[in-house]
Amino acid sequence: MLLNVFYPVCNANITQHLDFNSNWDIGCVAQFIAIGIFTDNENIFNQGINYFKTGAGNGAIAQAVTFILPGNLGQGQEAGRDQDHNMDDIAHLGAIGAMTWNQGVDLYGYANNRIFAISEYTAKGNLVQPCTNGAYYTAPYSTYLYQEYGQFVKNWYVFSTDYIGYTNPCWASIFNHYQNVKGIAAPYTRMMMESIAPDGNTNTIFGFQTLTYTLNDIPSGAPPSNLVGYLYGGNVMLSWWGTAYATSYNVSRSISPSGPFSTIATGIVDPLTFKKLLLIQRFTEVVL
Repeated sequence: MLLNVFYPVCNANITQHLDFNSNWDIGCVAQFIAIGIFTDNENIFNQGINYFKTGAGNGAIAQAVTFILPGNLGQGQEAGRDQDHNMDDIAHLGAIGAMTWNQGVDLYGYANNRIFAISEYTAKGNLVQPCTNGAYYTAPYSTYLYQEYGQFVKNWYVFSTDYIGYTNPCWASIFNHYQNVKGIAAPYTRMMMESIAPDGNTNTIFGFQTLTYTLNDIPSGAPPSNLVGYLYGGNVMLSWWGTAYATSYNVSRSISPSGPFSTIATGIVDPLTFKKLLLIQRFTEVVL
């Protein structure tokens, strides 16, 4: 049934897709990987891997996570549509990461942890800030131009408030891998996970991730990672992934890789960014 009924439907969608939103394609990528594993079919398994990395549709990770914004936050292709569909993407990507990891393929870490980037971004935008009488965190947003069915164009200008605060049971798998396996701080994914724990399921997502993915807390975090810098109007904007259990970050600079170094920023908490006219050459000092 998997090979003769389900696989042909998704294969036709992937090869002849009509510019669908990302959850259609990502769901098919997850299906390829699952069917490939279950039937021991390496070709179908690799079809899913290859499409995830280089596919033409919105199920490829570069299109599913359309923009990487300051703080390494990943704006999802459907973030401007509504949060229900946006979280479907998180669920599919988490399943893809888990299945491939168990087969010795690290898609969690692909493209600088791009799955993690969309998880933190989406979780942040759907969480209420403490002590604000119900105000949600602000999720940065870059205007997205979208052609659907090859016929017309949509512009999504803001992070959609449709279904904002929706609770899809898709967070525990991502949190436990990035924080409790890799040692990367996952504050917003964690808050979203804990807000619905123990989770159940929905009519589209299997869920039960509290039961199936919870790991012991990692003893200590990994060093800060994925330090990237972009030039914005003459300024260098740095962003990085945090480390589990850190409370703040300092930035140091030097004209030489061997030092000496001087601290130029302290107490950075959120977002994990630093902007300076001078070129920063070293990032140091985690305050625990």
